[in-house]
Amino acid sequence: KQLNRFRESLDSVAHDLRTPLARLRGSAEGVLKEGQTVDEFRTTMSDCLEESDQLVGMLNALMAIAEAEAGALDVKAAPVPVADLTRGVADLYAFVGEDRGIGIDVDIAPDLVAQGHPELLRQVLANLVDNAVKFSPRGGRVAIRAREEDGDVVVRVCDDGPGVPLDERERIWERLYRGDKSRHTPGLGLGLSFVRAIVHAHGGHVEAENRSEGGALFTVRLPA
Repeated sequence: KQLNRFRESLDSVAHDLRTPLARLRGSAEGVLKEGQTVDEFRTTMSDCLEESDQLVGMLNALMAIAEAEAGALDVKAAPVPVADLTRGVADLYAFVGEDRGIGIDVDIAPDLVAQGHPELLRQVLANLVDNAVKFSPRGGRVAIRAREEDGDVVVRVCDDGPGVPLDERERIWERLYRGDKSRHTPGLGLGLSFVRAIVHAHGGHVEAENRSEGGALFTVRLPA
């Protein structure tokens, strides 16, 4: 059964890669036409390199999602200091949000430790913070909070953005899904599907809701 699920996930990966691969091939074919100048050739090759880098990133994310969904991802759980992990991600995205005046507030309970794969959990939090920064308005705030609740480590990431429409509340977790509000923002549409797959692989849970004062709130629960 697990092998069949893994095969189905790989079939989905192959389907997801078809369009960007076709786009890459089209660019390469275009530059081989007669009459191309050196500058045009260099520009197209630069575009191809950028596209290939995105494909590698997309493939890595899709494979991690497929392995997690098939139960084949080796989590290699270890104690993860939540405060250190969170501050590292917050410092990284502080530079990203600086040009738009978006601040990041961090409030983490001291000595909070989660059980999991440090790098995978860092990517989970980075995806949630990246999402929050993208959808926050100029001058907005992103908040990261973490506490131990009922034996779990609970991490909450909230923003001042438009929130998540009710009819998209479940679809946002699908691979490559981009809602109406996200169609013009950079990204591959894999962030939230990656988040859910990795959190579930850790025996945790993630959900999205809207705050009463506006903005989205993402809550991750992990074993303490």
